[in-house]
Parts: sequence; structure tokens; C-alpha cells
Amino acid sequence: MHAEARTFRGRSDAVIQLGDTVYVIELKLVHNAEALPASILEGQGQMAGRGYAEGCRAKGRRVLEPVVVVDGKLRQAVCIPAVASEA
Repeated sequence: MHAEARTFRGRSDAVIQLGDTVYVIELKLVHNAEALPASILEGQGQMAGRGYAEGCRAKGRRVLEPVVVVDGKLRQAVCIPAVASEA
């Protein structure tokens, strides 16, 4: 696992490689449930816009890009599953 893995356009929060599959994870913190949908969209947009997974795809690896949102008030995490993308 790599925390804050650097790319040429920023840092992803976490990168985990299991075999040929790489999980590029974006973490978001919210303090109320109303902020959850916007935070999910923000995380997805951030990963797509900054190309965090492009290096992994270029190496021919299967990539999953989930967004994990933590509700600080409830102390619960919500993971938004990502669709696999192939190189």
C-alpha cells in the first residue's frame, strides 16, 4: 500500500496493489449526511481529472477507483464501488 502516491498531477490518497489489480482510493470526510452525494461526485471528479490511475493503466493493470467517504459525525464509512477499467 502506498499513501499519498504521487502522480504528475497530484497525489492519490491510497494505492493498493493485489496481484494484477490496483485500487486507487480517494478518501473524503463529511460532517453531515447531506454532504455525502456532493463529496462522492467530488472524489470521482478529482480522480478522473487528475488521472491518478493512468500510470497503472499504462502498465497494463486492471484498475478500480473507489471513493470512500467517512461521515465524521456518525463515524461510519461509505464506499462507492468503482467500475473496473482495463488498460
